[in-house]
Amino acid sequence: MQRICLQAILALTISLAPLALLRIAPLTLTLPFALTAYLFVAHTLAAPDQALAAALLAGTVTALVGLFCVGLVSDTYVLPITFWSLS
Repeated sequence: MQRICLQAILALTISLAPLALLRIAPLTLTLPFALTAYLFVAHTLAAPDQALAAALLAGTVTALVGLFCVGLVSDTYVLPITFWSLS
């Protein structure tokens, strides 16, 4: 029993290493999307009073969608490796 738990922990630790950049990418993309939304609303739409809210909304939605995709990819990547290593 102890060997199976050790194998599962080791497989999970090894399998998470390639996903490090995938976890960082959505969080780095929020700043350009928020800045673009701010500039678009403030200058093109001529509504500087609404620009901050639009930037926060664009950054938040980008982060949530990106982290959802990271969770989806990591779940489909980690679970088969974990179950494969246990058999």
